[in-house]
Amino acid sequence: MNSLRFEDLARTKRVGNPVVSPDGALVVFTVKSVNMKENRNEVHLHAFKEGEGVTQLTRQGTVNSNPQFSPSGDRLAFTSNRSGESQIWILPLDGGEAFQATKTPLGARQPVWMPDGKSLLAATTVYKELWDLKEVAKRAESEKDDKPTHHLVDELLFRHWDEWNDETLEHLFLFDIATGESKNLTPGPYPVPPRALAGDPDYAVSPDGTEIAFV
Repeated sequence: MNSLRFEDLARTKRVGNPVVSPDGALVVFTVKSVNMKENRNEVHLHAFKEGEGVTQLTRQGTVNSNPQFSPSGDRLAFTSNRSGESQIWILPLDGGEAFQATKTPLGARQPVWMPDGKSLLAATTVYKELWDLKEVAKRAESEKDDKPTHHLVDELLFRHWDEWNDETLEHLFLFDIATGESKNLTPGPYPVPPRALAGDPDYAVSPDGTEIAFV
């Protein structure tokens, strides 16, 4: 019997985060692999359709996750770091390149479509005492070359996996896909939603789009 080695585990690809298209014909999921040369995990989106097998949908960036079909099923929103910070991208499933739907200064993740397919929700990083994205962008620009030499911790949650929070939290924003305009739905000195350690987004939209539930 052969022993299981570290290299065997590193070569094992992990499948997760499956979502099914509204018509039930397509399944999109994430595949996580280990890039030993670069010492990092990489996550890409794949699709399965009966009779056609599996197709890799994303190749740019190192992390492409949180896939969500549009209500009509013709577009796929997802989180990607291909432009630097994690942002929301949209891939037309009938052909064409993915385009960037959000351009927030500190990143956005976990898209949820509004029922009309014209806008979407996303957890968006802001500062604890600064919630307007224009002001957030000004501060982020002023601090981009000011790297901290130490961290003073006086509250939880001060670190999210392998990243320091650095006086930031997340607010729930509504983004108009056509215009790029955004609205902060949860302003305040508290995280809404809380930083997720795993699982689905901590918010959902009612079928008629008039109400949003969140943690």
